[in-house]
Amino acid sequence: MPLLAVKLDTITWLREGKRSRDPDPAQAAVLAELGGADAITVTLHPSRRFIRDRDVYVLKEMVKTKLIVEMPFDEELLTVMLEVRPAMVTLISENQVDPSGKESLDYSDLDALLAATERLRGAGILSAHHIAANSEGVKNAARCRADFVELSTAGYSRASSVSEAETELDDIARNAQMAHKLGMGVYCGSGLTYKNVAQCAEIDVVQQVTVGRALVQRAVIVGIQEAVSQMRREIDRKI
Repeated sequence: MPLLAVKLDTITWLREGKRSRDPDPAQAAVLAELGGADAITVTLHPSRRFIRDRDVYVLKEMVKTKLIVEMPFDEELLTVMLEVRPAMVTLISENQVDPSGKESLDYSDLDALLAATERLRGAGILSAHHIAANSEGVKNAARCRADFVELSTAGYSRASSVSEAETELDDIARNAQMAHKLGMGVYCGSGLTYKNVAQCAEIDVVQQVTVGRALVQRAVIVGIQEAVSQMRREIDRKI
């Protein structure tokens, strides 16, 4: 049964939009775990536009499941991660904070990414690479000795027809199998909703799905804990 990672970036977008202390991502994390979240995910960007360093330190103390921090490859951010020591660091594209941006890690400097992976591993931190669902990305992640890949479901989530969605899902499934055969764990995420998450969760080698904005949108009506509980039931529905 795939695990559910709850991404809290939308919570901090709301906070920063009104320049306030609320809503608090740490409080949201506690409620998400009570609702059945298996992991809490946040994105730390060099600009600190939304998640701040303090948030990550507080979440490290508050999260009882596992804390996953997404970040572009950046030496300063890497130093912060080596101090905080979350359960996992997911390296993402610099453009991933922009929904229209390319959602795949840049592999133009494989040596630097490999070195970053080794430094994380030396600190007891697992590493993941958020990549497009294609063979090139999977092979590059393996060359960098990543522990996991998170295959982007952005194309699948944005599909405008059943046939397009099926094609995208086939690509995800095929590359998930490749990553598994190369010895990496497999996660999926980006744009997943209550309506489409179960299909990704059915892929037999997918170990975790990441859901964010859809949960927060539902939480406006029913609260974080219930929104996560409903997503957990949706994931389990066809398993």
